[in-house]
Amino acid sequence: FDTGCLLCLILCLQILTIALALNYSTMLTASVIIMSGKSQISLYNNVSAILVNALLNFYLIRQFGIVGAALSTGTTYILLAFVRTIEVHKLFNIHAFQKEYWKPIASSVISVLSVFVFNLFCSSDSLFSMSIRVILIFSVYSGSMLLLGVNEQDRYLFHKFSAKLRKAQI
Repeated sequence: FDTGCLLCLILCLQILTIALALNYSTMLTASVIIMSGKSQISLYNNVSAILVNALLNFYLIRQFGIVGAALSTGTTYILLAFVRTIEVHKLFNIHAFQKEYWKPIASSVISVLSVFVFNLFCSSDSLFSMSIRVILIFSVYSGSMLLLGVNEQDRYLFHKFSAKLRKAQI
């Protein structure tokens, strides 16, 4: 691999990570649609997503290669998540996200943006620079989660996770 190829792969992974994180954050809306007996809507959503992805692939791969494929797939995932969220709100008057659900999404976006900024100043792909990126993502994510507030459920999960880590060390 040359440096350009590696940077393209890293960019593709970053695009897909953001898109998949947003898509997975709305997976409950897909379940609500299916469990309510409206699986036909889910079918239409998925067929539409396939068509949108195919059209975007047709145009974007010609222009941007593998990055175009990642952009196409990422855009399709984000659109599908957005459509599902609106459908659940319109059909059932259910708000898909409570305030607490936005904290990890916001923290993820902030941490990924921090890596983008880091990449503007450091384009090195050395093991040290990759390690810095991982530490940066973890630190910014954790810090922004703390700044956005810790509720009782967060504390409970943290204590359970800490207990498992302590058990694993023994």
